[in-house]
Amino acid sequence: RKMVFFQCLNNTAVALSFFIPFQWGRDATTHNTFDHCAYFDHSWYVTGAPAVLNVLIADATAINLFVEGVRPFDAFIARKWSAPRAATQVQMNNLYSVTNPLYLPFRYQLLLKFIVYGLTFSTAIPAIYPLTLFYILCAWQVDKSNLLRIFRGITVTSDRLTFEAVAVYVPLGLVIHCFTSVIFALHHSVDAKHSEEILRLGSA
Repeated sequence: RKMVFFQCLNNTAVALSFFIPFQWGRDATTHNTFDHCAYFDHSWYVTGAPAVLNVLIADATAINLFVEGVRPFDAFIARKWSAPRAATQVQMNNLYSVTNPLYLPFRYQLLLKFIVYGLTFSTAIPAIYPLTLFYILCAWQVDKSNLLRIFRGITVTSDRLTFEAVAVYVPLGLVIHCFTSVIFALHHSVDAKHSEEILRLGSA
């Protein structure tokens, strides 16, 4: 839970750090005042949106496929270097298999990050939908290979953990998705109105 919470919190803070609210005062031509404030304006889509997408792309490729799939820092070195040089078959067997009690918690929070964090910004960045599908399909193969061929002593997930993922985090992601969809649409309309007023002032 803590890993999921802080993963989503940290990455959301990064995305929201690119807020650049704009406010305009008096129209010099008509002497009318107008104030707008759109946090998710066009500037955010060229700064904050790429930050969100880059995080998920890195998780789906570098973390999922390379770090977790190839495992260059533990399993790959042990299998390619240490195990062939073992003195006995027992030592080779022990080196060939890897123990990692944090494997399942890390994979669990990474999947929930795509569900909660990804759905939060998916309305503004539709590319997150196919990226999430890509991650899930690749993660299935990575976990299948790791759990059957590399790791030993992996703790089996409990029914409570599975229930929380399905009954808590997935609905939470959908609720946040519905809420942020309205926010993105509202700020898009404000940004469009602001652009029209800028064009009107420029032609006046």
